[in-house]
Amino acid sequence: MYNNYVNSFIELEGNVKEKLLSFLKKKPLQIAAAAVVVVVIVLLCLPKTTQHAISVPSPTGAESTGDSIRRADVTKDTVQLLRGSLKRTASYSRVCTVKNFWSGGQSEATVSVWKKNDKTRVSIARGGSVKNILVDGKNYALWYNGSTNVFRSSLAVGTETQQLDEYARLMTYEGLFDVSADNILEAAYVDHAGQSCIYVKYRPGDLNYVNQVFISISSGLLVSAEIDDGDTPVYTMESVSTDLTTPADEYFTVPT
Repeated sequence: MYNNYVNSFIELEGNVKEKLLSFLKKKPLQIAAAAVVVVVIVLLCLPKTTQHAISVPSPTGAESTGDSIRRADVTKDTVQLLRGSLKRTASYSRVCTVKNFWSGGQSEATVSVWKKNDKTRVSIARGGSVKNILVDGKNYALWYNGSTNVFRSSLAVGTETQQLDEYARLMTYEGLFDVSADNILEAAYVDHAGQSCIYVKYRPGDLNYVNQVFISISSGLLVSAEIDDGDTPVYTMESVSTDLTTPADEYFTVPT
């Protein structure tokens, strides 16, 4: 009986082939049109994958890097390719809240930053005092509100960005581009605090710390960050406000 089914199928297949060939010879245009419709239907019915595809713009005021990466699907496997695309804007002013946590206590500071090309002013308000730091090129000045005593020094060559972040108690997120790819735990293109951001969760080294950062695509500035020691946060930073216009010169003057 099984052989009878097979023979019937082969015979039917042969009849179908002959009829199909005859039809194709008579109506080639109709068949071509039908084929296009079938292809379109198949494409529409294919399963869709959700990806965070972004077009990475050059930040306001930032110099062109010449980097060819202008579009990327942001995942933990590709986020480090954005090294040349995420650049901090050259001039801005902003206010951030920075908190540090330890066993049995915490501290909080309001950090204001004004930047105009190679000039940066940082004011840290905490516990009723305000510490000011001004970096002008390689020159460093420190003073407190209400005092005319100014400490002056210079920055080490090649560490300006990192030192400025340390003075402002901010994370230098660029370090994520140098960690082992295995230490990138998560990455995505997300909306955060009203901005389009690159989110990355990563281990900065061999210790137990895990960093989480949200980086603004439009400005290249850190929007928020968190450092965890295991499951316990030890540091958080949140941007309160950011203005991408050039600050006035009065912010970059030292008391006399």
